[in-house]
Order: sequence, then C-alpha cells, then structure tokens
Amino acid sequence: MSNKKIIIYHNPKCKTSRDVLEILRKKNFEIKVINYIKNPLDFDGINLLIKKLSIKPNELIRKREPIYKELKLDNHLDNDSYLIDKMVKFPKLISRPIVIFGNKANICRPSKVIFELI
Repeated sequence: MSNKKIIIYHNPKCKTSRDVLEILRKKNFEIKVINYIKNPLDFDGINLLIKKLSIKPNELIRKREPIYKELKLDNHLDNDSYLIDKMVKFPKLISRPIVIFGNKANICRPSKVIFELI
C-alpha cells in the first residue's frame, strides 16, 4: 500500500476505465478522479499529459471512435497541434484511462497495465 496520490483520467462509460479505478480502490490508494469528459482538458493540459506519457499525440488518440473517422484524422497523424486541438474539442478521442503515479504515467489499456505502474 502507498500513501501516494494517484490521478486517473477517467471516463465512467468506459469499462476498462471503471476496472482500473476499482483495482486502485481495492489497493487503498488515495485517488484523484478526473472525469475528462465532463471537465475537458485544455490544449496545455493535454500537451502536458502527452509529455508525461512520453508519447506522440497520435498515440493518445482513440482511432476507433466514430468522430476519428468523421474528422478524417488519419490524414493528420503527423500534425501534433491539430490532433491536440481535436482532443480538446472532442475529449472522447483521448485514450483511457490515463493513470499518473508519482513521476510515472501510463495509458492503462488493457486494465492489467495498471500493475506495471503501481
């Protein structure tokens, strides 16, 4: 067990996100839950997450979301600021759940990835 705080960027409609949150609760972590659908991140917030995750913006995008195809984002995968802007406008595009623990962060999909972080 740890007294460290864990931050989870959570979408309550996502089963994987709910599963990861349940795992964290069972481990008795102090959890800060951020529902990024109700409280969308701004450009700087998403950019900071991308840096923490050490990934490119196109690795944070959910390519199976219908809005991804509607916006034809596969034509813009090398345009980082364009992709971040679309994630600001359409938070469902952000892959989930994202968990930050100390100085580490990960997209916990599938949910068992959480065990690599904690």
